[in-house]
Amino acid sequence: MSLGFRRSVANFLCEALRIVLPNSRARWADALRAEIALIPQDGEALRFAFGGLFGLAPRLLLAHLQAAFITISRSDRSVGDTTAMRSSFNIFHHPRLVGVLSAVIAVVLGVAYMAAAGAPLIFPILNLGALIIGLVVLALSVRIAPLTGRLAGIGVFAMSVLLLVTSVFGSSFEGARRWLVIGPFFIQTSLLFLPVMVVNFARTRNALAMAGMVAAAFAVALQPDRAMAGVLVAGLFGCALHRSDRFVGIALLAAVIAFAVTLLRGDTLPAVPFVDKVLYTAFDVHLFAGVAVLAGSAMLLAPATIAKLKNSADPMVYIVFGLIWFAVILAAAIGNYPTPVVGYGSSAIIGYLLSLSALPKRALYRSRVAVESADVQNQKGPRGLKRVTSLSVAGLLTLGLSSAAGGETITDCARPKVEKVEIPNTVWRPGPAGEQIPLWPDDVDLQLPDYDGNPEMIGNGSPLIAGRTWNWATYIARPTMTIYPPKAESTGAALLVLPGGGYRAVAMDLEGTEICGWITQHGVTCVILKYRTPQGWRKNESGVGERPDVLFALHDAQRAMSLLRHRAADYNIDTDRIGVIGFSAGAHLAADVSNIHERAYDHVDAADQESSRPDFSVVMYPGRFLPERRPETDLKLAPWMTISADAPPTLLIHAMNDNVNDIRHSMAYGMALNDAGASVDMRFYAKGCHAFGLRATQDPITTQWPEQVVQWLQNIGVL
Repeated sequence: MSLGFRRSVANFLCEALRIVLPNSRARWADALRAEIALIPQDGEALRFAFGGLFGLAPRLLLAHLQAAFITISRSDRSVGDTTAMRSSFNIFHHPRLVGVLSAVIAVVLGVAYMAAAGAPLIFPILNLGALIIGLVVLALSVRIAPLTGRLAGIGVFAMSVLLLVTSVFGSSFEGARRWLVIGPFFIQTSLLFLPVMVVNFARTRNALAMAGMVAAAFAVALQPDRAMAGVLVAGLFGCALHRSDRFVGIALLAAVIAFAVTLLRGDTLPAVPFVDKVLYTAFDVHLFAGVAVLAGSAMLLAPATIAKLKNSADPMVYIVFGLIWFAVILAAAIGNYPTPVVGYGSSAIIGYLLSLSALPKRALYRSRVAVESADVQNQKGPRGLKRVTSLSVAGLLTLGLSSAAGGETITDCARPKVEKVEIPNTVWRPGPAGEQIPLWPDDVDLQLPDYDGNPEMIGNGSPLIAGRTWNWATYIARPTMTIYPPKAESTGAALLVLPGGGYRAVAMDLEGTEICGWITQHGVTCVILKYRTPQGWRKNESGVGERPDVLFALHDAQRAMSLLRHRAADYNIDTDRIGVIGFSAGAHLAADVSNIHERAYDHVDAADQESSRPDFSVVMYPGRFLPERRPETDLKLAPWMTISADAPPTLLIHAMNDNVNDIRHSMAYGMALNDAGASVDMRFYAKGCHAFGLRATQDPITTQWPEQVVQWLQNIGVL
């Protein structure tokens, strides 16, 4: 971005602010522009412009609301016959204002839910930022270039081109290409543009708008996006029922074909915490959180509902608007699709506000006498009610078919995944109970993971575990360990926790902080290792990743064990009662540090004179022990595995139905330790799946394994 361009953007923001401000507040924009002119650096001027825009946004919203209420407190007239009706306060005649208030309330309720659910602070901040941006975009769209007549067709077609660009050149994830990436943000263009496109098409039917609808259908089929294809069908079906013509017929046919294509292609995207499945998971947080989410979702339908109750003289645009957002909400309820406005994501918030621009500025309503007269004259009964009922059923059937015919198959066990929701430039830090310390001296040059210069970041995994999200950290170049002192009387024992994450990330809460919250209650000092990731494992001919010759995480684990012994007096722990517990990939790491006693790196200080061998080892649902994915009979360990007769006492815990790491990994490792003469105990359960951590489900393993570990530690003399 050139310096001149930055200055131009800053000036444009000032001009846009002047346009959307009421005349009485225009001097605010003039003052902002005067201040920017005094800043010599273009970059600083641009930052100041953005700061001024967001600072004035609340006042801007208040000014428009005040102006709107002053307007609607004047004489309002309902048109349909010659009868005029006056009202001192009639907000229902202003559907856009109703929609704006609905959006504000829904976003606030969504922020309340995310706060209660423990979402990262950046999520509600970005949702509130999207609300401000959406309000500005709405004001600009209706004041500068309202889409009416032929201009509406041009606008619909232009937005369809953006959808096509996304489907071809956008960011791809798990086989879906629905996003444009702008810096750290993922923008779903179909949620942004498709609602306003369909509502504008309902108002202005011409050949260019029809071409835009056909192109949009082609785009969602390419992406594929089953939810938005269903939304497109529902909206166009509403147009057809109200008044069908060749433009609607062709567009609807294209939408139905696109929807059928998405059913055939399938949708493999997993649920993302705070984005998908919010309508269900909110009730796991708290009853009021669930009520807030449902109420916020219902608010999105307010403009259409009010138009129906007030007998709109032009009901089609409201019916289409309502069907579109009803379909979006229904898709979020039955599949892994973004929960609009109340869930995390700027696309739906801006998209909802942008779709309000297609509603009339002022609604015209028919008097009850005129409505009844028209119904009797046409002998068709209350047509508005029939249409609303039939279209609601159609929307339910459309998206119900999507779930039944093509929705993802729900199995007993879902594969945990490091998800696309990332928070860049954010380093994981413990709460006040934990002390995080560097693992290596600052002057030690460490071999770096496969991070391509990316800064450390945190994010969310999927699916939800016991109805709750779980968090990970990755791109870790400077590893740390975090010490949690015992909550009960100290036993002198310590436990080094090695979270899983497939060597791609480190599951810091599910298999880290939550483990420490449990074991410290038994008088054990708990230490979480945040080791270097990601590090790729090259796949062999069987499709199994092979261990790198230099495993950075092993260096970090050995260093942590030695450092704990070196500082044992500081942490009030016994040097001969320091053990390790590992989960999934962390379980493989626990096996390595238990069996590889020779230092894997060059000594750096006195701490490395201490032993890196743990005194006991708990191995939870491990993997990467075998050279094949599912060996039927042979339980021979992979060549990269080392087994030592001097391995510490080991406890293995695994579920037979683990769909990520086969139970044979534990079987093979346990048998190898036993054959080598090491002490080993194994606890196998029929069900439990993978990556359950300490979170209780209906499977007994999730509640019984902590007691099994405590009993085992007592048996071997640690507790």
